[in-house]
Amino acid sequence: MLLVPASAPGFEIVRELPVPGAGGQWEIGSAGVTAPADHLLGEPGDGLRVSAERVRPGRLPRCLRWRGQAERAFTLMLDRARSHPTASGRLVFDAMPAIRTTRPLVFETVARIEAGFDTRFETSLAKVATARTPQQVTDAAIQVHGAAGPGPDTTLPALFRTGRTARILDGPGELHITGVARRLLR
Repeated sequence: MLLVPASAPGFEIVRELPVPGAGGQWEIGSAGVTAPADHLLGEPGDGLRVSAERVRPGRLPRCLRWRGQAERAFTLMLDRARSHPTASGRLVFDAMPAIRTTRPLVFETVARIEAGFDTRFETSLAKVATARTPQQVTDAAIQVHGAAGPGPDTTLPALFRTGRTARILDGPGELHITGVARRLLR
C-alpha cells in the first residue's frame, strides 16, 4: 500500500460514486503516478493486511449506524401496526431479536479491541449480523405499511436501499462469512 499525495502528477479524482448510504466514495485515476519509497506502508505485497487493519475498527461505527437504521424502521413499523391493526404481529416479533442481537456483538468486539485482542473474527461476525438487520427490518416495515410502504410518504424506501448497500460495504458479507466459517471449522 502506497500513500500518494493528491497533488502528485497523474493522480486524479475521476468522479464521485453515488452509493446509497455511503457518501464519500470516489473513483480515482493513477496513470503514471510515482511515489518515493518512504511512502510505502508496511512491506511490499502487504497492502491487503495493512488496509484490513485500518478498515476493521471503522466497521464498528457503521455497525452502530446500521443498527440505528433498523431501529428507525422498527419504530415506523410499530407506529403503523398500532394505527392499522392487521396480522403483523409475527413481523414485529421477528424484527425485535434481529435488532437486539446486534448490540452485544458490536460491544463485545469493541471491548476486545480495547483489550488488545485480534478481532478479525468478532468484527466480521458483527459486520454481517448488523449489515443484514436494516434490510430485514425495513422489509418487514414495508410489508406492515402495505401500499404506503414503498411509496414516497415514509423514509422506508431510503432505509431499504441503505440496508441493501450495508451488505456490500466493507467487504461483501460472503467474504466475512467464509472467514468466520473457516475459523470455526479449524
